[in-house]
Amino acid sequence: MSKEISWPFVPDVSSGGNGERSDDELLAELLSHLALKWVRGYNNTPLDELGGLTPLQAHQLMYTEVDDPACLLQFADDLSEEEVLSSRFFRNARLFLTTVDEIGGVKATQAGNLRRKFVAAIFPRLEMEEWKRQFIEQYKVINEGDLWPLHEARVVCEVGGLLSKRKGRFRLTKKAKGLLAGPSEALYRHLFYTYFYRYNIAYRWGGREYPEIQAFANFGLYRLGQLCQQWQSPKRITEEIYVKGLLMEGEEGPEPYLDLEWAVETTFLRPLTEFGLLEQRCEKPALILMDHRYRVTGLFDRFLIFEWQF
Repeated sequence: MSKEISWPFVPDVSSGGNGERSDDELLAELLSHLALKWVRGYNNTPLDELGGLTPLQAHQLMYTEVDDPACLLQFADDLSEEEVLSSRFFRNARLFLTTVDEIGGVKATQAGNLRRKFVAAIFPRLEMEEWKRQFIEQYKVINEGDLWPLHEARVVCEVGGLLSKRKGRFRLTKKAKGLLAGPSEALYRHLFYTYFYRYNIAYRWGGREYPEIQAFANFGLYRLGQLCQQWQSPKRITEEIYVKGLLMEGEEGPEPYLDLEWAVETTFLRPLTEFGLLEQRCEKPALILMDHRYRVTGLFDRFLIFEWQF
């Protein structure tokens, strides 16, 4: 640990030799001590752009794996069935897993997708926006890729070790069967962990990738809990968390952060809504784009536990 400096500054001459040092050497030592003291003070100072965290706390939050006991973010393990069922992603994923289990597995296509017969059978039971359902119903045949909630659930379950493909057939793993037989909150917790920390959430976004959105998910969740107690726009959320806090750069142009804003909404805010942690409302419906607002739910405050070390 560096020595604390106090005025008047007395140079250290105990390192041997005759103790005679040049003015430049003494000045360099003084500046080094002052710099270390400034850095130490800065790193332990709460900053508004970090939501009141110190740089040291923010660094620990962002760079510690969420499954590490030292992580400042922990997931609750006592959620009720009612709380878990508020997640549409959970409901669809569990429906998919139980259906595959009931029929003893599903054959895969040569491309590695679910066969159309299975897709057609599960489609009426799958949850999605009604306008999307009506649109898809016009298709002559429905492939897995046409049903994003099904396709994403299948991919996430594979990433999470809940689904395996052997000899051209999808089957549940022992892990999946154990989670299905246990409390729902255990499956919910595993799906959430897989989705935001192992699955590539940029897969659902067709634009420029911003890996920082997922890499620093812990920080994003912490700041959402502060900002979104009241309804907030994706623009405000992006500016406060990703521009001011994470200092992410946008594109050149009159609206440099528009692409980043869409990426934040598509790959972070909407998935959190599907997990029941945010609620969404539409301010001004339009043909293509919607003016959305987001607010945290009671499940958000229950499930995500931040334990600070001050």
